[in-house]
Amino acid sequence: MASNNNIDISSTGGYDVMVIGEHPPQLHCGICTLLIKNAMHGCINHAFCKSCIKKHIECGIKVEGKVMCPGGCNQIINPTKLEPNKFADRMVNTLTTKCMNDNCLWQGPSNKL
Repeated sequence: MASNNNIDISSTGGYDVMVIGEHPPQLHCGICTLLIKNAMHGCINHAFCKSCIKKHIECGIKVEGKVMCPGGCNQIINPTKLEPNKFADRMVNTLTTKCMNDNCLWQGPSNKL
């Protein structure tokens, strides 16, 4: 997955959990690589956490003043046409996850995150 070196990804919006079982890699944000949270369409091929794509639009690589998709497809992102990716959100909500902290024993459906 692509990560934009110009963006501070330490405070991104993805879920920092471990997914139990198989799941499509497209359910991970192409910027922070965490399980996608509040998915947004960045372009036809990629989805990102809402907070990650907003940071990318503000701080990411621009070519001739246009925001390029951080997923590596070289498509231009129109910031005024970002839309929620409800399908990705529904898919994330069906996953069983577990906490990544050593002292945390929580595990359950991701829609309880």
